[in-house]
Amino acid sequence: YQGKTLATSHYRQDCNFYLHNTIPASCLSAPSQQPVTLIWGDSHAQAISAGLREVYSGERFFAQVATSSCRPEAVSIRPEDVPRYPEEMDSSKRQACLKANATAMALIRSGRVESVVFAVKSGYSHIDWLGLSNTLRQHKVQRVFIVGPYPQWKPSLPFAFAQNMNTPDNIDSYLNTRVFDDDEYLKRNAALAGSAMTKVLRPIGV
Repeated sequence: YQGKTLATSHYRQDCNFYLHNTIPASCLSAPSQQPVTLIWGDSHAQAISAGLREVYSGERFFAQVATSSCRPEAVSIRPEDVPRYPEEMDSSKRQACLKANATAMALIRSGRVESVVFAVKSGYSHIDWLGLSNTLRQHKVQRVFIVGPYPQWKPSLPFAFAQNMNTPDNIDSYLNTRVFDDDEYLKRNAALAGSAMTKVLRPIGV
């Protein structure tokens, strides 16, 4: 099973601050005058990035700051002021996330970002969406898309299926029900960022 290996390039792991203290310019800089959309979040933002580029790359450039276990936050620190940290260490996740959010905010402040796509694994109620929206609006961002959670299995769905081939009804027991709490939060707070420029997309909210 080569899924993880094959997914690395599509996820743009070179844009993941958990794995790298610095990321290449291609994660942030458009090669042309195309409108810029920033993909901002954690590994779930990485997961949707390949599809967005595949479908819309002819229309816009997708910048990407998507770092493992990192929720978006409008921080004031400059990326260059974040101290170096050991890569791929759990103890470094906080610093890696700070560097990621600082880098995203630096790009936002440049005034080059036309739209932002947010996606995270969980914890939607812990993100200051209104504060983020106000900051983005100040820096000429025109549209914001908040992508809600999608179904998650613990362990993974392939593992659950392999363990329950003869009893498929048991697969539901592996479903991570916490995603429904996040989806309910999005449902109850559809106008999260308090602006018509924001659209909430709920993959499991059908």
